[in-house]
Amino acid sequence: MKIFDSLFDLAQRIGEPLLRFAMGLVLIWIAGLKFVDPAPVRGMLEASLPFFASNAFVYSLGVLEIVAALLLFSGLWVRYVGLALLLLFGGTLTIFLVAPAITYGPHHFPILSLAGQFLLKDTVLAAAAINLVAMDSVRARARSGNMMKARKAMLVVDRAIDFELPDHEGNPWRLADHLARGPVWLVFYRGDW
Repeated sequence: MKIFDSLFDLAQRIGEPLLRFAMGLVLIWIAGLKFVDPAPVRGMLEASLPFFASNAFVYSLGVLEIVAALLLFSGLWVRYVGLALLLLFGGTLTIFLVAPAITYGPHHFPILSLAGQFLLKDTVLAAAAINLVAMDSVRARARSGNMMKARKAMLVVDRAIDFELPDHEGNPWRLADHLARGPVWLVFYRGDW
C-alpha cells in the first residue's frame, strides 16, 4: 500500500538523524546530572567498581558524554562515537551484573530496584549505539563505493559510438574524423552563462 511505503520511506530518511539527536539529548541530560551531583554515580561505582569511584572520574565521564553528544548533533565520526558509547553502556551494564545489591535492592530477581531499572535502560541505549554504528558504516561504505565508481568511470576508456554534433561555433563535428587523428577527450558544457 502506498501509505505504508510513504511511511517506510519517511522512517528511512529521518531514522538516523533522529536517533543521533535523541542519543545526543540523552547524553547531555545524563552528563548534566553528573555535574549537578556526582554522588549517585560515585555511590554505584563504590558498590561495584570501587577503583573508579571518584568525583574526578564521574566528571570525566560527563565531559566525554558531552563531547559525544556534540559529535552526534553535528554528524561527525558517528560510528566511532557509537563504539565509544558501547564501552560506556557496557560499563554501566557491568554494574548491573556485578552488584546485585544495587540492581535488586532488598528484593530478588526479577524485581528491580529503581537504580536497577536505571541501569537496565542502558541495554536499549547500547542497541541504539549499535544501530548508529551500523547506519553510519553503511553510509560511509556507500560514499566510498560511489567515489570508487566515479574514479573507475574516469579511468575506463570505452569506445564511443560515432556521432555528429555542432561544435561551439556551430560547425559540424564528427567523432570518427577526430579519432582518425588519435585519442579524443570529449568535454560537454552548457554554453555561455
